[in-house]
Amino acid sequence: MGETAFTWVSKKQPIITLSTCEAEYVAATSYISHAIWLRRLLKELNIPQKEPTEICIDNKSVIALAKNPVFHDRSKHIDTRYHYIRECVANKEVQLEYVIRLLIFSPSHSSLKTSQDEEIYLVL
Repeated sequence: MGETAFTWVSKKQPIITLSTCEAEYVAATSYISHAIWLRRLLKELNIPQKEPTEICIDNKSVIALAKNPVFHDRSKHIDTRYHYIRECVANKEVQLEYVIRLLIFSPSHSSLKTSQDEEIYLVL
């Protein structure tokens, strides 16, 4: 569908996580599941996606955890249903891209993020 994001979901995670990496891994699994659902919908509409869906993640640990099928001490407690992300990467349905998120604060609000502040993502 071009290079435009056309869906957005924001919801509270249904579990308690022990680290930022785990929290972002669970979130990544959620939006990858959503992306796979959209890919399958487009395929049914005869608009198959030939290339993997690019997923931008701002946490290198999440990308490493998703690409490495070996269980580590840090990931052994993560429920197996959240490792669906690994299957999608292996099947080349999604491609994980690292991005850097920068917050640009407005001069009048140096300590709190407001609607006037901007977020910029740099793809590396």
